Amino acid sequence: MIMRMTLALQTMGWVILSGFLLARADGPGASGVQVAQQVSMRGSFYVDPDGDDAHPGTSAQPFATLERARDALRARRREFGGLPPGGATVFLAAGLHPRTEAFVLTAEDSGTAEAPIVYTSAPGEPAVLFGGAVLQPESFRPVEDEPLLARLICPRARESVRVCDLHALGLREFGRLRRRGFALPTPPPPLELFIDGERMTLARYPNEGHLKMARVVDKGAVRADADFETRGGTFICTDERLQHWTGAEEIWLNGVFSKDWAWSFNRIAALDRESGSITLAYGEVYGVLMQWSQDFFYAENIFEELDAPGEYYVDRSAGKLYLIPPEGFDQARVTVSTLAEPMVRIEGAEHVTFRDMIFDTGREHAIRARGNALRIEHCAFARLGTGAIRLDGTGNLVDSCHIQHVGGTAIALGGGEWRTLTPGAGEVTNCHIHDWGYWQRVYCPAVNLSGVGHRVRRNRFERFPHTAVIVYGNDHLIEGNWFAEGPLDFKDMGAIYGNLGQEPAQRGTVIRGNFFQDIARLERQNAVYPDNGTMEWTIEQNLFLRSGNAGHRPMGAVFANGGAYLTVRDNIFVDCVAPFRLSFFLAAWAEKWLPGYQAKWRETLEKHDFAAMPHGVRYPGLLRLLEEDRVHPDTNVFKRNLIWNPTRPLLSEAGFVTQSGSPDLVQTAHNHIATANPGFADWENLNFTLEADAPVFEHLPGFRHYDFEQIGLRGPTGPTPQKRKKP
Repeated sequence: MIMRMTLALQTMGWVILSGFLLARADGPGASGVQVAQQVSMRGSFYVDPDGDDAHPGTSAQPFATLERARDALRARRREFGGLPPGGATVFLAAGLHPRTEAFVLTAEDSGTAEAPIVYTSAPGEPAVLFGGAVLQPESFRPVEDEPLLARLICPRARESVRVCDLHALGLREFGRLRRRGFALPTPPPPLELFIDGERMTLARYPNEGHLKMARVVDKGAVRADADFETRGGTFICTDERLQHWTGAEEIWLNGVFSKDWAWSFNRIAALDRESGSITLAYGEVYGVLMQWSQDFFYAENIFEELDAPGEYYVDRSAGKLYLIPPEGFDQARVTVSTLAEPMVRIEGAEHVTFRDMIFDTGREHAIRARGNALRIEHCAFARLGTGAIRLDGTGNLVDSCHIQHVGGTAIALGGGEWRTLTPGAGEVTNCHIHDWGYWQRVYCPAVNLSGVGHRVRRNRFERFPHTAVIVYGNDHLIEGNWFAEGPLDFKDMGAIYGNLGQEPAQRGTVIRGNFFQDIARLERQNAVYPDNGTMEWTIEQNLFLRSGNAGHRPMGAVFANGGAYLTVRDNIFVDCVAPFRLSFFLAAWAEKWLPGYQAKWRETLEKHDFAAMPHGVRYPGLLRLLEEDRVHPDTNVFKRNLIWNPTRPLLSEAGFVTQSGSPDLVQTAHNHIATANPGFADWENLNFTLEADAPVFEHLPGFRHYDFEQIGLRGPTGPTPQKRKKP
């Protein structure tokens, strides 16, 4: 689907085509000029790609680069002994600001709480930091190399394929495909192709769906083996298409070769086209397995498989880009990603804001930052290979941003002091994040939380392959968010996920007032997943609609794999066949893991004197870690929850299910299973507002429900629209 960045931009005086800002329709507007001139006298500056770094940086004579504006601020600070009262602003003129390297800010580029430094679009239209190159459709010409055309499997493709000489256009560095996957590092992608804002497909087979293994010959090395990086497994694939890959080099397989969460991107080291024997270049984390029957993969980076509109192939040695053009190509906007480092890198700066800007196209992050009181407000991010934003520090904020088509984690938020449980107080709020995780496809969420005391509030997350929020650390708040359409591709996962059983002091996260709409439609998926012994989460006042129902043994809306001190209370479950499922996993299939867990727990308690730390007061159960029954804990709570299943039967009349342990181990009280609408205003049209006289309040005295109107986005996201005045 082509995502177009037209929301909030169509009325702003730009010629817009499929997610790219093409040209300014007229000048910057009198109001923008006047504001920038006034602020310039206070020490702020104006940047326009058509400017000149020899200029003074006024709106009439702008700088050309951000670096020149940054250096001018440094000089102004040295000359006057600080920033002007109220701080300084760098205005970016509308249009594309190409980035060929990272814009770097350090501690000397800091503002203060009273005088922040702001980088923002000039009033009128948003500026675009652009980490790509624009190609003209006419630079793609018919291929005349007959032997090369003969390699294409599809006869029709030989008539339509075109080639662009990237070397002739001055492009020399294309990156390369590299190993990545579950529990492996994430290298940035190589050059990628976009047409009218849509990412094109690296030539693959099959075009839709997947291949399967017929049998495993050799499982190869596993992660613990010394030759993991050099000895891949061997298996048989009986698809006859492999016989046609006669000249193909650097074929990569994208998919799963063992357990269904262990996604992998692995190169073919050897291919016997007659037998279908494939040997991988690298070991798999668990080896190549079939006993789980979860393998599914496709092959990509194959010139011979150019056969569908939008497929492309890069001959890196020759500098040639081959493409089967999609419909309307001759009038299309064609770009490739070129920037292989972050657009913005912040190393120790504080009180810096980026506002009302667009970060578009690049192979790495838009912003990688270490600093405090950094604010990213009303910005848009798209077509970024590794991620959008990475913030580590205290008091950082991402507010009202629109993030889409990001290869990995959209936002990583870290900071806070673990030993003192001092919050990092970072926040992600009112952001619309969708369609992420195409490059690193597992364990790359919309928001990755680490450290202490961050907040994820009133965002919308949708269309994701694996998970939306991953939790590490302590005392985070995930509140008032709307989750929809995911996980789409991989199993054994939830929209909110934590795997902290071997880090027993990482506790205290609260998941409150969120709406999970039709989450987890594949088997072995759920909405909230404290996995592998994760402890002391509070899951309260959430609304779960038709979530976690798939499979012969549904995981449920909330699935706890072991764990203790988990509290599930005051939630609403509508048409969830298993609202809460608790697996005592260390008593069953994971019994062999128990000694390893016990050793890790002892190590943690020996290393830290929690009785003398805030943890002992904040989490008193931590002090009893080795005294309590860790195999069959009895400290999990399921109480005062509303359950209503108008169309689907419950698996248990208790509203919860246990595995490998007695239901009596769960502390339950005052749950209500309704037989009629418990008081929703219009649930069939997704209005779950509880009316004042709702019957649920009679059945559940003290029931604390979250205001449904407060869930999800509270206002527009992306650059703020501003009406233009005629010059």
